[in-house]
Amino acid sequence: MPQPSPQPAPVPDPSEALPPLTMKEIERRSILAALRHTNRDVPRPAALLEINPSTIYRRIITWREEGTLPPELD
Repeated sequence: MPQPSPQPAPVPDPSEALPPLTMKEIERRSILAALRHTNRDVPRPAALLEINPSTIYRRIITWREEGTLPPELD
């Protein structure tokens, strides 16, 4: 019995695609992931991301003021 030919994968509709991330959001996600990975030890994620620890401290203050800092990192 002949095998059915495989169907091509459906092409996603571009109108349903997620919007691209901004650099600000990429930075935020990277810092938050590094903080979680290092148990909030700011100098370690700063070294991992090759940024100054003061940058992370400033971002935490900003996110706290905006109310967007995840509770587990507050």
